[in-house]
Amino acid sequence: MTSSNVTAATRFLEVGQQRYAYRRFGDGPGHPLLFLQHFTGTLDNWDPAVTDPLARGRELILFENAGVGRSTGSVPTTIAGMAQHAFAFLDALKLGRCDVLGFSLGGMIAQQMALDRPTVFRRMVLVGTAPRGGEDIMHLGKPSLQVHLPAECPVLTYLPGGERPLPGRPMTCLMSHIKEQQLSALLSADANR
Repeated sequence: MTSSNVTAATRFLEVGQQRYAYRRFGDGPGHPLLFLQHFTGTLDNWDPAVTDPLARGRELILFENAGVGRSTGSVPTTIAGMAQHAFAFLDALKLGRCDVLGFSLGGMIAQQMALDRPTVFRRMVLVGTAPRGGEDIMHLGKPSLQVHLPAECPVLTYLPGGERPLPGRPMTCLMSHIKEQQLSALLSADANR
């Protein structure tokens, strides 16, 4: 199997009246890793500098939700509707459990999926995202908010050098500061869980 987002073929999966576009690539002993994209993001928006190193140790699945990119249908109007499409996709792949990397809106979808079906994800990496109605989300460093986060939950409040993440900046800018080893360690930690 190819280990590059650039060379992986775009595939299609028919589920009922829906046709989902996706790419599946990579190899290794790690759990499969589902990528859920930002608002209007397509398969082509995932930076190979992020995806390809992770594909060296596991299978990656890049997914386009209903009505986005090459997938058919209408874009759901709710996060719950988007989560239902992602479940239909995973179920059709016969993938009962995997890891997930949700970026922005994709992170919101991942959180909804974990609420609806808690066994679906072994590990979640949420990047540049918040829960619905994420009041005060830019201030997760506050002690009053940190008490609601698990101790092992890393929170990126500032980029190295004190630079703050800004809305609208490319994913690569945020993700490039998360070293490949750190992300791999997050996904493989406590593999028995």
